Amino acid sequence: MDNQKNLILAVTASILVLLIFDYFYGSNTVNQQAPLIENESSKIYSEKDEPQIDKKNSKETRKIGNKEDRIIFDMKRVQGTINLFGATLDELTLKDYRESINQDSANIKLLQKEDSKNPYFIRMGWASNNESKLPDKNTLWKSEKKKY
Repeated sequence: MDNQKNLILAVTASILVLLIFDYFYGSNTVNQQAPLIENESSKIYSEKDEPQIDKKNSKETRKIGNKEDRIIFDMKRVQGTINLFGATLDELTLKDYRESINQDSANIKLLQKEDSKNPYFIRMGWASNNESKLPDKNTLWKSEKKKY
C-alpha cells in the first residue's frame, strides 16, 4: 500500500510541475509564433500561385470553322465521343445507370461538351521544358476510323 501511495504522489507532482511550466512558458511562445506563421504562409502562397483560366482560347476561338471532327465510341456499357480538336474526351454516358429508378429515365452522363450548359470534359496533354513543341489543346488530331 505504501508503494502505491508513493506512485500516486509522484504522478500527481509530475503533472503539477508540467502544468505550472506550461502556464508560465508554454503559452507565450505560441502567441509569439502565431504572427510569424501567418507572415511566412502569406509569403509562400501568393496570388500568382493560384490557377488561372486561360481566356485567350475560349470556345469561340477554338473551333476550326463550323466543323468538329469526332471519334464515336459505343461499347457494351459506355458510349461517347472524343473531339479531335485537342483530343478532348467530352461526352461519356453510362448505359447501365439511369438518373432515377424508372426504366425510361435518361442514362447517366458523366462528361458533357464544352459548349453545353454544364461543361465537364477531360483534356490530356504533355509537359515540356519549352524547348520542344508538343501537342496541346489547339492541336487538330486525325483518325482513320470515325466509329469504334
